[in-house]
Amino acid sequence: MVQEAATRLSAPVAAIAQALAASALPHADERGMRVAWALQWLHVLCTATLTFYAVRAKRGRAAIGLLARFRGILVHDHWSAYLTYTCQHAFGNGHRLRELFGHR
Repeated sequence: MVQEAATRLSAPVAAIAQALAASALPHADERGMRVAWALQWLHVLCTATLTFYAVRAKRGRAAIGLLARFRGILVHDHWSAYLTYTCQHAFGNGHRLRELFGHR
């Protein structure tokens, strides 16, 4: 069932990824999580109407391949991997407040 669901969802997931890469103002973030007791990273790229999730073993720039072709304005925290992309950058207020008050 899982393989069949993955096959049936591959086209819609690809369409969401393509739409997000072409969007004007998506938001990006990542969060550590455990998968079978190992640390993995849940990467999220979203707009008000679309969300793309990817679980990766690594957190670095290579894990966010979807952004390689993005050219709009990317809203994110100050994570250095996001700053390496050729696009404009905007920093989310929630992240700024967290950094201002020293909460990590």
